[in-house]
Amino acid sequence: MQPKSYICKILEIEGATNVRDLGGYKARGGSSTSYGRFLRSGGLSKLSEKGIQQLLAAGVDCIIDLRSRSEVEKLPSAIGKMHGIDVYHIPMLDFIQSEIAQGTIKLPDTLEEIYLHIIEKGQEDFRRVFEVFAMDYRCILFHCTAGKDRTGMSAMLLLTLAGVDKETILEDYSYSYELNCITEVKGVPTSLLESNKSTLAYAIELLERDYGGGVEYIKAAGVTAAQISAICGKLGVSDL
Repeated sequence: MQPKSYICKILEIEGATNVRDLGGYKARGGSSTSYGRFLRSGGLSKLSEKGIQQLLAAGVDCIIDLRSRSEVEKLPSAIGKMHGIDVYHIPMLDFIQSEIAQGTIKLPDTLEEIYLHIIEKGQEDFRRVFEVFAMDYRCILFHCTAGKDRTGMSAMLLLTLAGVDKETILEDYSYSYELNCITEVKGVPTSLLESNKSTLAYAIELLERDYGGGVEYIKAAGVTAAQISAICGKLGVSDL
């Protein structure tokens, strides 16, 4: 049952966690974001057959996998082209994942450090993500492993583009820890498993300080006016 405390629509998908619809948020011009167009989630490697059918019933016809190459190799997705769904693999933080695996760098100490890496080194990745967002798909699901950081940053930029207010975006971000029920991962500091509002607020402040905000950031990344217009249309909000 949908907890009354959540402002988002949570989807019960067997074998997946943190699956949420980004519809229903108050947006620019007094409108609300459309349901059934953009979903965010954690990994899909443990989807059951019922879970696959639930995603298909939700209208998903495109998946963007934000996990690193090593994550995908270790835990392949259970759903894809064989089910009539187009899958785009756009690895974020791949350089960190690869170098940690090789032992050449250590895991960052804070989420703020990770988000700084995503912002500074991820513009090309976000350009590719928003390029797919603009394509003519009925319902796009984007995910990483936990559906918290890479997915959370992508959701933040998408909701910012829709004109959703900052506090609502932070609230959406904060649900991931509770919905994933992550309590401990060997070798990973507890602070990296959380989704405190202050962490995403830090990232938003960096975007505002260094780029003029999230919208200007994706424009600088190469997302075109036509693509932005197409995404706004899918979100059900007025164009910029």
